[in-house]
Amino acid sequence: MQHNNKTMGEVGGFFEFPEDTLDDVSGSVLHHLISGFGKRELQSHFIRDGRQAITSVLMSRKQSIRTRTCYLPAYLCYSMLLPFTEQRLRVKFYSHHHPLRPEIDPGMKDSLVFLNDAFGVPALSHREMQELGENGNIVILDTSHSILDPSRFVSHGSDFFIIASLRKIFPVPDGGVVFSSDPGFHPDLISPSGWEPMLEAMFLKKFYLASKSRHDALFIKERFLELNQKYNETKNHIPETLSAIPDISLHILNRLSFSMIAAKRKGNLSHVNRSINERYWLFQPDDSTCPYFATILLPDGEMRDHFRSRCIQRALYSPILWPIPPEVPESFTYEHDLSRRLLCIPIDQRYSPQSYEGARDLFETIKE
Repeated sequence: MQHNNKTMGEVGGFFEFPEDTLDDVSGSVLHHLISGFGKRELQSHFIRDGRQAITSVLMSRKQSIRTRTCYLPAYLCYSMLLPFTEQRLRVKFYSHHHPLRPEIDPGMKDSLVFLNDAFGVPALSHREMQELGENGNIVILDTSHSILDPSRFVSHGSDFFIIASLRKIFPVPDGGVVFSSDPGFHPDLISPSGWEPMLEAMFLKKFYLASKSRHDALFIKERFLELNQKYNETKNHIPETLSAIPDISLHILNRLSFSMIAAKRKGNLSHVNRSINERYWLFQPDDSTCPYFATILLPDGEMRDHFRSRCIQRALYSPILWPIPPEVPESFTYEHDLSRRLLCIPIDQRYSPQSYEGARDLFETIKE
């Protein structure tokens, strides 16, 4: 079967520079973030990226966390772990049961607990997080995948922090945010630098996707992919000091419609859901309060890699979320197995149900 990638378009990969179409900024993403989604007790602090957002919280509690154990999910990406290893903190991992539900002792005391709303599904309820806080724990909730769900933005005390990496869902070169009700939380930030290559990559990708002949513009694609890769490699370097978010990211966030992004993601997720047998889903679409990816759990790693390769042939680019860091012991079998078997299909706001037409036969195969 021949697949017309020009008709289908390319689905996945990092964001291109967006159109500036929002007239009323009161409905913008930035407005919602600055206002703490209407929660007056929450103050928002815009930081260079998600990793530095975590670091800013750790540095604000550096006196007390030295004697604490930091509990992190065994299913995590390297950027979540790095701030803790950079600060030389004592880390332990906690496991999950299917489907990716954290196994955390509700009686845990005087520790630091890092939670992640993976794929937009709440890690713990607000009551469970409040109980952790009442036991003297510092709690960090990562809402990078659930930032379109206003209900996740509730304060549970001065030692409760909400963080997010903004470029996971929004088309910005870089950016992170911390929400806190602690009046003494004021990260010391310098002006950002070195983010410009990612902006160039976003512009080049936009130009490439608009090209009449993608084949003739392949050299452009190679360039923006190279820029993106090199920029992401810089993320592995320990920053000497914390930086603010780039101004261009704030400008973009002020021109993006919050409701449009949420609606398009939900529509795309619903469309993919109807195309694939429900027994293959890690999370049912209704479980996700903020659609991030369509999460398809295949029987084994070989089948996942096979379907991922077939997706790429149809210009449907599925990332691996996540390669588990080597620091996580192999004894966490569920998490390592999930990393090998999970197929993540992009459903973000750039696309429409028609974007997946070129993969219809593939979806039908998974539907059997």
